[in-house]
Formats: sequence, C-alpha cells, structure tokens
Amino acid sequence: MCFSASVSFAASAVLIPVGVYCIRVALSNTAYLPFAAVPLAFGIQQGFEGVIWSGIHANNAVAMHFGALAFLLFFPLVLARLAPLHCATTRTQSENSAGVSRLFAGRGTGWSAALPAPGHSL
Repeated sequence: MCFSASVSFAASAVLIPVGVYCIRVALSNTAYLPFAAVPLAFGIQQGFEGVIWSGIHANNAVAMHFGALAFLLFFPLVLARLAPLHCATTRTQSENSAGVSRLFAGRGTGWSAALPAPGHSL
C-alpha cells in the first residue's frame, strides 16, 4: 500500500487470516480456491512491504534488501502472473455458459502471457 510499516503490517495481519479462512471455506468447492487464495497472497505481499518500510526507518540495509527481493520475486511471479490466470480459470469452471467461459479464460491467459518475465522490461 506504500504508506508505512505499521499500515503494511496491519493489512498483512488482517489479510492473512482472512485468506486462510477463505481457503478453508473454498475447500468444499475447489473451483473457488484460486479466488480464495487472493487475500492470502496480498497479505504476504503486504508483509514483505512492511519489512521494506521497517528497514528504511531503521536504516537497516539487510532488511531492505531481503524485503525488496522477496517483494520483487513474489509480486511478478504470484500476483501479476498467476492471479489473472487463476481467477479466469476459476470463473471458467464456475460459469455455465461456454461462450462466457472461453472469454474469461482467454482474457486471463492473455494477460498472464503478455506480462514480461521477472527481470525483463517491456
């Protein structure tokens, strides 16, 4: 969220348990599991961001380096690439209309494939 360490850690403290709860509920219908994992993924990302903010305020290069590497590896691989693909797949599995299913699957796959690989620019 780019506000402060306390906001990032507070968001993480709320999102991670919510994500775990959502995953537990979605286990009864696994088609919704990718949607349910989104709060958990964002909670983890907020925790990494909080580590970066803490390192900045404490002038701790090791914490900043760890937090930045974790954030930069986690975000492109998990949130930017897998989230659109998983959400489109989930929507496809839960949709009854074949045309709508193909539309959502195509959009999610296209979005995930269009993003550059980590470490490469557009």
